[in-house]
Amino acid sequence: MTGCLMRPLPPPGACTGEPAGSLHYQKCGPDLELLELERQRKLQLAKLRHEKRVRAAGKIQAWWRGNLVRRILLVAALRAWMIQCWWRTVMQRQVPENSLAFPTDEFLELQYRVISKQPEFHIEILSV
Repeated sequence: MTGCLMRPLPPPGACTGEPAGSLHYQKCGPDLELLELERQRKLQLAKLRHEKRVRAAGKIQAWWRGNLVRRILLVAALRAWMIQCWWRTVMQRQVPENSLAFPTDEFLELQYRVISKQPEFHIEILSV
């Protein structure tokens, strides 16, 4: 390592009980405990960033799926409306205007006490 200084240990015999004539030096360098703590902190921050990105991606995907579903429902409703318009024009051509032959479902209910068996189809499209 560049710039590494050698620090002398405490005087011999002070703590260790060694003879007084020997000199010991401790090599200086990076503190391994601090490096490990820093590495763990960086890993934890990276994990938090990853979790935030995953949550954000989930929100974006949910928004996109919602848009697709609303678009499909709108297309289905428009197609149903077009078919209904076409069917009404077909039915108007078949029944003369001055004829009283079953003009509405209410007429059927009053005269024959029969409820129409046509299913009702309603789509409500809500925008966000």
